[in-house]
Amino acid sequence: MRLLQLGLTFEDAATEREFERFYAQSFAAYARRMLLLVVALLVADFLADLLLEKQLDAAGNGLRIVLVLPIILATYALSALDWFRRHWQAYMSVAVALSAGAVMIVLLRIDAAGGHGFSSMVGVLNFTFALAFCFIVLGIQFRFAILTGTAVLAAFLYLLLRHSPAYAESGAYFAYHVVTLYLLLASIGWMREKYIRRDFLATRMAEAEREKADRILYKILPRSIGERIKNGEFPIAEAHGEATILFADLKGFTALASRMGPKHLVELLNHIFSGFDEISAEFGIEKIKTIGDAYMGVSGVPEYRDDHAGQAIRAARRMLELVDRLVEARDLPVSVRIGVHTGPVIGGVIGTSKYHFDLWGDAVNIASRMESSGVPGRVQVSEATYWRTRDEFEYECRGEQEIKGKGAMTTYLLRP
Repeated sequence: MRLLQLGLTFEDAATEREFERFYAQSFAAYARRMLLLVVALLVADFLADLLLEKQLDAAGNGLRIVLVLPIILATYALSALDWFRRHWQAYMSVAVALSAGAVMIVLLRIDAAGGHGFSSMVGVLNFTFALAFCFIVLGIQFRFAILTGTAVLAAFLYLLLRHSPAYAESGAYFAYHVVTLYLLLASIGWMREKYIRRDFLATRMAEAEREKADRILYKILPRSIGERIKNGEFPIAEAHGEATILFADLKGFTALASRMGPKHLVELLNHIFSGFDEISAEFGIEKIKTIGDAYMGVSGVPEYRDDHAGQAIRAARRMLELVDRLVEARDLPVSVRIGVHTGPVIGGVIGTSKYHFDLWGDAVNIASRMESSGVPGRVQVSEATYWRTRDEFEYECRGEQEIKGKGAMTTYLLRP
């Protein structure tokens, strides 16, 4: 079958299978509608003979309605069934062959009655209609159409040269034009599918690039924010009545950086922050950014959740465990210090060439201070976070701590 494609096959087998599925699904409904066009043309032709030429009783004229119309109507009825739609191109090809055969019976009847059937303009037009619906109108793929069209051509030429009473005068002339029409319509059918394949491949590549761009966008921004930007919404800024912000900073990492090579340093930092990313995703924490060896995330933004404070604490505890395991395994002189605070924030997207989702507000500053004034290897939280999570977690009160820019604040350390 592939030999009949004549250049209409993708080199990649997976792409070819995808195209076959696309074509079968995309054109099945179209082909079914085109069958109604065939019915309309047959009825119109019959009425033209009846009303204009008054040839209803002429040899073979009524047979077009008796033989061809039932085939088309039966095909249309069957096309509504699932088993027909799964292999509609093969069945449509058979319907075209049967219809063409019925037309040839009509032409034989005309020839037998002493008229000009095959070797007449009417004969050539009927042949042209059969090939046009095969190669173009019904949307049948070229590999099916070329088989059906060639069979119709061979049968038509055989009957033309064998049974036409006008063979001696015009048989060869009409045979030449029949072959010419066949080659013309086959070329149009081939080109039609060639352009459909080209558009399919271009669309497929565009979708792949769009999906790639979307994946990059969703790595930079929260998915809901990315969707809004894709829909043309910009700038984006929202006030959130309550969220929980988490800051994590690697204590001792700066000193370690002076003793490690750049490659090993970046690998270590990437290993830690990649682990933080996985933990954040597990607990619904939206990563905001990394600044040097510091990590910032938020729970409850951009989509609000009632348990945002508890999820932030669970994520912070897992981050401590991750760093502890890494320090023990590699004997590294580092630890992590985490600060958490709950309060109102403003979230929005800044930048045009490089989008960045960020948070602003006093709550962000307090969360940062919870980290910077905290204890290495521990999670320090503000009173706001403590009151929201004290029923779930155990804390020890540190009393009032002098917080830069805020004065004295009561803070709490999460118990290990």
